[in-house]
Amino acid sequence: MTPTYRKTLSIPRFFIAFLFLSLLSSFPLLALAEPSTPNDNPPLEKVRLQLKWFHQFQFAGYYAAIQQGYYAEEGLDVELLERDLNKSVANQVLDGESEYGIGDSGLLNFYAQGKPIVAMAAIFQHNPLVFITKRDSGIISAYEMKAKRIMLDVLNVDEAPLKALLTSSNISDQDFSLIKQANNNELLVKGDVDVQAGYVTDQPYYFQQHNIPINIIKPQSYGIDFYGDILFTSDNELQQHPERVERFLRASLKGWRYALDHPQQLIELIIRRYHSKLPLEHLQFEAQETQKLIPNTVPLGYIDLARLSVLADSYVKAGYSTAIDSLKLKKFVYQSALENLNLSNAEKNWLAAHPVIRVGVSPNKQPYDWVDEQGQYVGIAADYLKLLEQKLGVHFKIIKQGSNVVEIFDSIKQGELDMLTSVLITEQRSQFLNFLKPYISSRNVIFNTGQQLFTNLEQLNGKVIAVEKGYAIEEWLKRDYPAIKILEVENSLSALKHLDAQQADAYIGDIAATNYLLKKHDLSNIKVAGQTDFRSDRTIAINKQLPELSAIIYKASLTIDQQHIDDLVSHYLNLQNDQAYNKALLTRLIGLAVIILLLIISGWIIHLNKEIKLRKLLEQREQRRNNVLSMLANNETLPDILRVLCTDIESIVPDIACSILLLSDNEQHLNLVAAPSLPDFYNLAIDGLAIGPEVGCCGAAAFSGESIFIEDIHNHPNWLAFRELTQRMPYRACWSQTIKSSSGQILGTLAVYLKNHMKPEAKLAVAIKDLVNLAGLVIEKSKNDTQSKLTESVYSHSRDGIIITDKVNNIISCNAAFLVMSGYSRDEIYGKKPSIFKSGAHNDEFYSTLWSTLHETGFWSGEILNNYKNVVNSPGLHSISVIKNSHNEVERYLSIITDITEAKKQQQLLESFAYYDSLTGLPNRLLLTDRLTQFLLENNRKPQNLAVAFIDLDGFKAINDDHGHAVGDAFLVAISQNMQTAIRKNDTLGRLGGDEFIVILNLEDNFQAFQRPIQKLIAACNTPIIIKGASLQVSASIGVSLYEGKSQQDLDAATLISQADQAMYVAKQAGKNNYHIFGT
Repeated sequence: MTPTYRKTLSIPRFFIAFLFLSLLSSFPLLALAEPSTPNDNPPLEKVRLQLKWFHQFQFAGYYAAIQQGYYAEEGLDVELLERDLNKSVANQVLDGESEYGIGDSGLLNFYAQGKPIVAMAAIFQHNPLVFITKRDSGIISAYEMKAKRIMLDVLNVDEAPLKALLTSSNISDQDFSLIKQANNNELLVKGDVDVQAGYVTDQPYYFQQHNIPINIIKPQSYGIDFYGDILFTSDNELQQHPERVERFLRASLKGWRYALDHPQQLIELIIRRYHSKLPLEHLQFEAQETQKLIPNTVPLGYIDLARLSVLADSYVKAGYSTAIDSLKLKKFVYQSALENLNLSNAEKNWLAAHPVIRVGVSPNKQPYDWVDEQGQYVGIAADYLKLLEQKLGVHFKIIKQGSNVVEIFDSIKQGELDMLTSVLITEQRSQFLNFLKPYISSRNVIFNTGQQLFTNLEQLNGKVIAVEKGYAIEEWLKRDYPAIKILEVENSLSALKHLDAQQADAYIGDIAATNYLLKKHDLSNIKVAGQTDFRSDRTIAINKQLPELSAIIYKASLTIDQQHIDDLVSHYLNLQNDQAYNKALLTRLIGLAVIILLLIISGWIIHLNKEIKLRKLLEQREQRRNNVLSMLANNETLPDILRVLCTDIESIVPDIACSILLLSDNEQHLNLVAAPSLPDFYNLAIDGLAIGPEVGCCGAAAFSGESIFIEDIHNHPNWLAFRELTQRMPYRACWSQTIKSSSGQILGTLAVYLKNHMKPEAKLAVAIKDLVNLAGLVIEKSKNDTQSKLTESVYSHSRDGIIITDKVNNIISCNAAFLVMSGYSRDEIYGKKPSIFKSGAHNDEFYSTLWSTLHETGFWSGEILNNYKNVVNSPGLHSISVIKNSHNEVERYLSIITDITEAKKQQQLLESFAYYDSLTGLPNRLLLTDRLTQFLLENNRKPQNLAVAFIDLDGFKAINDDHGHAVGDAFLVAISQNMQTAIRKNDTLGRLGGDEFIVILNLEDNFQAFQRPIQKLIAACNTPIIIKGASLQVSASIGVSLYEGKSQQDLDAATLISQADQAMYVAKQAGKNNYHIFGT
């Protein structure tokens, strides 16, 4: 349920001053009020859910939502109503007997008839309705149901999937005998019906228990896949209580997730609380089958409009309803709050795959987050997390990860956590975390035991400061005040105890959280000794390895009303004045006198500090201004220089922010380059800002070329698209100037954001315009330098050879890569034409086509073989472009040459691997089959004869076993060479693998010419081979398939090889060392 809070009285400024000065005095700290639980929680709203049947596991998710308190969390008291068989569930909801109901795909028919029904979620992605027949009936599909007795409520639209199955099988209502649905399984057992309709999650259990074999005929198997158990409501409920509909859906889906994860617990609940008539084993069967209808690959409750359209067409074909157009069909499906977040498909898929998000907490800092006496995670962070949870409809699983922030950060780096709560934003953490906008910002102050006051942190140089290990303060101090000695402790309480024991000079921490610890542990001698410039910006952090989650959480946070967040924070930070002091009147008067004295001193110190800071800011501004040109001369990056310019402007007047956006290459958008003081969420939104007359200030300024000032960016029409973002910032007005080049071309914009509605005063306006001009100079020079450097870098560092010729094709320039490629020096080729590299591999027609294409299209690309100084026929991929001047006249020719020598070699190597045996170098099966196929294709033009010999070596296995594989491989190489010498040049020998070889014998006109080469092959295989001093010998079994070109043209390569293989086995069985002809 959305957290509610009592409005708290605002604390007057004089009381805050009184509090601060009291903190500086010797009196104890004011105690932070303990967060109290509101006593005025609104009563739960009573709503009813009409079930479509009686209590069973089919409705487990709704039982879980009640039992686990999910409905109560959403402010709902839900009553479940069992089915009244004399009433329609849809009509019960439409007539107001219940607010919500469980229906089936038949709801679509009611909707087509004009009934105001809204489908909220499809719990079952597959419909459980099936046909059931006895195993011995011979009815195994819908096609056997003609002329059969079918128990089916054909008039009930919820049984439309079964009617659709019959219709798709060309079975009309006249093709079978309709038996009225009696929900009596005995009718099928006794043979009174041949087919009955039932639920796959229910009826099969009955037959299983009675040992009756059955056939289950599913419409899904025939491509008919309707939704099942659709949660729905009326349009009236949606219009009157849209938020309640969202809350009901959110809690229901949450309940279903719990039920699917804890089925046995839900079964026991159904029996104990809902008194189901079904036995335990039946409910267990139903639970198992139900889970099959809810695949985890689809978001729970998902309704796909495309699939729904198919279902609507099925109803039309089955004669149930009229057609529904796509626009009307879309209105049938409820659009949840999640849809309003404009999530991308990738983000939706991520959310569907992660219904539970792991959130790490280290709850030890009241009032931000802690664990109460009941073990509940509470506090500002906890309630903010609930707001996000409600927006997304997901479950945040709270995981307590250790006692300090170091352990929790280690967990998120290792991927054990998705998000963190109550995290402070620092530079180091931004390396592995993405942050939302802070929901609270509090000051960190200096604590000690009252010996000394401090006006700045520099006074702590050389002193020992207790800091919580891994806490943001440690990072900030090491960065900005390296002279301070840091004492790392386990947690804040440990730091305070070290301070109390005089083991540290001071402690720096959050004032609210520390005040709570001081009060709880009675450390009254520790007091505030001074302020720091460090603020604790607490927020939600997301693992940077999960960009989809970061985007999802960010979008959800934008929908949370700022007032809601403010109320949430105020609830926990409410200070109770009645706990401030309980001292005697005299003590109070003395204290008051001290306070007045300190007030005067403090005022003078504050005024002096402001004067010093202002003087420093002016000096820094002048120094930065003088540094800009120096940075430019020293080739500093453009973003760094522009960031300095923004900082310079921001230093002129307090409480302003500056941004610089540059024109995109296509001149349609503005890209963010520098905005050091604007929040990240806003910078992300304006990066890539469209240019237009009504797009904020910068977009409008870039469009018009003039400066634009808008005094109210919260309400001005130009800012409507950014209203949610601007309301989260303290700025009220914006003044945007165009940055122009020396020629007047727009380069970008410089904007100043102000906290009041007044236009910048003259002094600020003049200073800003001066810096705008300076920015134009910097940007223009940087762009020119970048372009020149880029061109030079590409030319000199390119691995491809580059040649530039003049308009008559004489070489005037080339890069180093081409000199290396060609082996020539510049003096040897400058002034000559590229034709000096001709290899003779291309004829005159080739070059004529090249030039013709080049002049017609301005570009040519292709492969050319060139002769260079030390290389002949060097292959290169040439890309040649024509460069023309402003008068469209040819000025230059640019040729980029990629040396593809190695690519050619690699190609040849790959072809070798693909077509040749790596051991023997002989053609492999792929190449043999290809050559045989080519021969057969050629045979269609000119009939020829051939023989395919399949050779298997007898006794080779023994060589491998006795002498090892190395000797075996050497033997195969040698025997393949022997066989190669035994055949003719126009025959082909190849290796299939192992000890199997193929020979393709070209018989030409002599069909019987195969016998002599076969005998020679047998002899070659019988020849002893000497390997490492051992005489090795095998024999060969050869199978032969003959192909007569004129009479066997229907045979293919695979058939011929298969025939030869079969014949080889006959030869082997006949005693080996011989051959056999297939078919003889």
